[in-house]
Amino acid sequence: MALAYIREAIYGKNVDDEYVSQHSSAPKPMKEADWLSFDEQFFNDMSGGFSLVETSAEDMTKIEQLLEVKPGFFSSPYVIKTKKEHCEKCGRRNNFLDVVATGLRVHKPAFLVDVFNGKYGHILNSQEHQACICFECGTQLPADAAKYSAPKPCSKSNQPRACYRWNF
Repeated sequence: MALAYIREAIYGKNVDDEYVSQHSSAPKPMKEADWLSFDEQFFNDMSGGFSLVETSAEDMTKIEQLLEVKPGFFSSPYVIKTKKEHCEKCGRRNNFLDVVATGLRVHKPAFLVDVFNGKYGHILNSQEHQACICFECGTQLPADAAKYSAPKPCSKSNQPRACYRWNF
């Protein structure tokens, strides 16, 4: 049931396993151990000109406000992996706020909260060419800006991290 709901939210229609198998980059639930195995590659492999940008506390607060959740909903900030750190139009530094703002153009806040909370399991979104807009000016960011995202590992607590990652 949950997987059907995710698929409908992503594709705008109910799709079957065959459709998803033909679209290998579709977001998909995975086991936590497999999901966590992406950490080393995400946080350490900067080949191809990528750099990591941690979302500021101020922007994480904006994300919580957009999602209509209590302060502290996220136990750790999100990090994006990008080749373009700033919006070419307004100069704002790209971060996870852009990813969430883009998601809210398609999804309701409650759905995204459920995804981040792990209601549908650990979700890996491997779509390489997903559009992302700048939160500040609304301009579509270049294809290699705000490209991938993951929650930063929690170093000081045993709190679980959010359950969504956009990776290759």
